[in-house]
Amino acid sequence: MAGRKTSYKKSYVAQAREACAMGGFSNAKLGRLFGVTKNTIWKWRKKYPDFDAACKQGFEDFAIDEARGSLMKLVKGFSFTEVTKEAVTNKLTGQTLMLETKRVRKHVQPSVNAVKIVMDRVDAEQATQQTSGELSDLIAEIDGVTRSLTPTERGLLPEDGDAACPA
Repeated sequence: MAGRKTSYKKSYVAQAREACAMGGFSNAKLGRLFGVTKNTIWKWRKKYPDFDAACKQGFEDFAIDEARGSLMKLVKGFSFTEVTKEAVTNKLTGQTLMLETKRVRKHVQPSVNAVKIVMDRVDAEQATQQTSGELSDLIAEIDGVTRSLTPTERGLLPEDGDAACPA
């Protein structure tokens, strides 16, 4: 007895990656997108490795973007409105409603730790660019006369008699 024919299409790989990257789609949301159940999505993920990889990569991209956004919010600081609600019972009808009792605008100062994380990353990227010697190598390649600078000449290694560079 053969089961129902699958409605899976190869084009779903790119669509799933994009949906997961843009909105962090769960299997249930992917199911709604493709008109199937979340169990079918699970089956597709087991049966089609490229579909599963696309879902994982898309969600990872989404998570990284969310983390970057959160980190930048902490670096800059942010404001929000805190709303307090309380249950109030109408004495005539006996109906209980949640009514807003207070609204306060609050500001969160930038986080020193978040700034340090970002600056450490920037410093590491700049050090990588300096140590690669890409520019001096490129110049030497173009004119054939100029030689590449050594790490010492680029100021990356101590010269004889100098103290070691602090880590």
